[in-house]
Amino acid sequence: MMASFTSAPLLNLYEKEVKQYMMLKGKTMFEQIPNGIGLVVNPGYDVGFDVSPKGIKKILDDFK
Repeated sequence: MMASFTSAPLLNLYEKEVKQYMMLKGKTMFEQIPNGIGLVVNPGYDVGFDVSPKGIKKILDDFK
């Protein structure tokens, strides 16, 4: 799973582990996720959720 945060301040929970980060628009981020990899959004927070690899493919198909 790849981690993603909806805002930079949410990275604070992981400030020791995360040394660098990139800000991307949603479509660009989804296009960069390798096949077979899922996404966890806002890990460790109540507002978080997971997207399976199949869900990633569905989202990308919807962008077409």
